[in-house]
Amino acid sequence: MNEILQQAITAIKSGDKSGGQRLLAQLLKAEPRNENAWLWMSAAVGDDAQRRFCLEKVLAINPANAAAQQALSRLGSPPAPKEAAPEPVDAAPVTLAASLTWPEEAFGQPPAPLPTLSWPADFDSPAPAQQTAPAAPLTWPDEHFSKAPPQTQSFLSPAPQAAAVVQATAAVLPARSPEAAGPQAPIRPAIRWYDAWSTAILSPTVEGYQMLINHAGVNITTPLTWIFITNLLTFSLVGVLLMTLLSSQWQSIVSQISSADARILAGGSVLVLAIGIPISAIFVTLGNALGAGILHVLAALMGGQGKYSQLLYVSAAYLCPLNAISFFVALIPVVQFLSLPISLFAAYLSILALRTVHRLSWGRAITTLLLPAILTFGCLCAYIALMTPFLSGGSPTP
Repeated sequence: MNEILQQAITAIKSGDKSGGQRLLAQLLKAEPRNENAWLWMSAAVGDDAQRRFCLEKVLAINPANAAAQQALSRLGSPPAPKEAAPEPVDAAPVTLAASLTWPEEAFGQPPAPLPTLSWPADFDSPAPAQQTAPAAPLTWPDEHFSKAPPQTQSFLSPAPQAAAVVQATAAVLPARSPEAAGPQAPIRPAIRWYDAWSTAILSPTVEGYQMLINHAGVNITTPLTWIFITNLLTFSLVGVLLMTLLSSQWQSIVSQISSADARILAGGSVLVLAIGIPISAIFVTLGNALGAGILHVLAALMGGQGKYSQLLYVSAAYLCPLNAISFFVALIPVVQFLSLPISLFAAYLSILALRTVHRLSWGRAITTLLLPAILTFGCLCAYIALMTPFLSGGSPTP
């Protein structure tokens, strides 16, 4: 085939363009992607439209062909796009016949000196039916699948629908600020009572109390059990201590009565202690639960968002040890001056608990703690003002 190309080039250079065309047509029929054959065919034809056609075929095979680009530029047409897909080699003769339509559209009728060329019959061949398939995708959206079947929509739509749902959800739900949501710590396993008490007393910070309320053991039963057992043991120890301190007076009383009366007095004292101590512990437990409930309601009115079980849990964690210490401090004259600091420390821990559990500011937490005392004082003053005329012996003026 290189000999045929060389003969065609020699014929064209010698001025025999018709003979060169005949040789190049023979070569292109066997090798339709021969770049040099198309390039020389553009030099052999005598019409600009035919020459542009040949140069475009060169660039379709090799978009980087500088000679074809320059020649096409001189013809006034921009170079062909570099992304043009090359045609299959095996189907090239058929593609050529289907797309070039060489005799009629590009070159017209063959010149008189070439009567034996029979251009359409020798160069072209009927395109097989399967070669018409590549043209179908060009009109696919409108002509063939203008309306997609239902199953195609359901198969293609889940991913876009899921993305749309995620975006719509993110747009609808407002972002929650850290101040509004409060510190969100992970829920930890339940801790032992002495760890909770030590944390409440020795780590009086928002972070420390936040760690307390984010344990699995935070409920109502646990703090109530702590309070009851602590008060039961405290009252029992205080009763034993009082009996020890008053043993001398007890002996003097027993010596003045008969043995039978002494046994009755001793049994009655033990019975009173056995019944009175648990009852006292129960009442103190209920009082602590009621006090935490009142503070919880007031904190909610102040804008708090915490839970009653959390407030009761934290309150019991510091009140149990402090109440036990306060009982023994009150019985020992030497350390009784510590009662006031202990009370002030307990008040600070109450404010801290309200701030942490209900996510209140310091001002709102202090107001919540002082509000019961303020209301009680106001009610007491109103009662005194109403009862003063009766206590002074007069009668209220109508």
